[in-house]
Amino acid sequence: MDELRWNKEFALDQADGDEELLHELIDLFIESSVKAGYPELLRHLRAGNARGIVSSAHGIKGAAASLGFESIREQAKEIESIAREGKTVDEEKIGRLGILLKMVRDLRSRAV
Repeated sequence: MDELRWNKEFALDQADGDEELLHELIDLFIESSVKAGYPELLRHLRAGNARGIVSSAHGIKGAAASLGFESIREQAKEIESIAREGKTVDEEKIGRLGILLKMVRDLRSRAV
C-alpha cells in the first residue's frame, strides 16, 4: 500500500477532520475515478482519442490531488501530459494507474 503514497492527514484536513465525511469523499472518488473515469480513459485510449485521454486523466488527477493520493495524481498527470503533447500513451502507464486506483478501492473496503 506504500505505493499509493496516500497523505491521509491532508485528506482528513480536506474533510475538516471528519472521518465519516472522508469515507464519503473516498466513496465519491471511487465512483467518479475508479468506476467511471478509468474505464472512460481506456475507451479513449482504444479509440486513439488524445483529447479524451487528456480530459479523463485530468479529471482523475484533480480528484486524486484533492484527497492526497499522490501516486495516482502523478501517474494521471504523466498520462495527461503525454497525450497533450500528441504522443502515444503507453498502455503500461494506463495499467499502472488502474492498479493504483484498485488500491483505493481495496483501502476503502478495509474502512480506511
